[in-house]
Amino acid sequence: MASVTPLRQITYEFTKKYADGEVDQGRVDPGLNSGFLVSTLAPVGAVVPKYEVLWIGDSVWIRIDLGSEQNKQYAIRPTKWMKIDLSRVPSPAESLLVDLHSLTDVLDLPDLLASGPATVRRSDPEHYSGTIDVTAAKGVSRFDSDTIKKLDESAKSVPFTMVLDELGRLTKLKVDTGPVDPMETWELTVTGYGSVETFAEPAWGDMLHTTPDAVYDLINDTSEQ
Repeated sequence: MASVTPLRQITYEFTKKYADGEVDQGRVDPGLNSGFLVSTLAPVGAVVPKYEVLWIGDSVWIRIDLGSEQNKQYAIRPTKWMKIDLSRVPSPAESLLVDLHSLTDVLDLPDLLASGPATVRRSDPEHYSGTIDVTAAKGVSRFDSDTIKKLDESAKSVPFTMVLDELGRLTKLKVDTGPVDPMETWELTVTGYGSVETFAEPAWGDMLHTTPDAVYDLINDTSEQ
């Protein structure tokens, strides 16, 4: 869709909020294959898990805080960045929250809309609504298999609303799973098109110089996220 094409071309900022309380925020420069994402997950008791991902070209670092107990289990130091060897991450689009196989479009919205909207209504040049078949979606923005099973037949016609700016670029996209699985509803807001974004490698003193094997076990086990 033309409205998401700029996400592959110019810098932008985004916020993605989930009904379960998770909030993802990021800045992306697709021209330089660089960006930063911080994902604050829904609280687990008194713990609020947080994942940060920084990528510059083909180099990727993560910083994780899962609370004192799990930090100890996975040998995590929550103030330290860890460089990731992508050869040890078979499915980075699932494990690292952004699509690092497609660094020019880390949100991968075209793959979410892979089958094309099932229905589309335009209320004015900037506001659209309709349904999408999420069973055909691919990439990092797709729904997981458990959600699709729960949605059953309604997975073929999940409602969405979309808002564009005056240049036809995406500014808001909401996908509403409704009463069948309300916690999977999410809303994406895109701002700052063309903003100046800078990304720098973590300082030597801010990194763990050997990423623990347990961290690879964690990020490759997407059920933990």
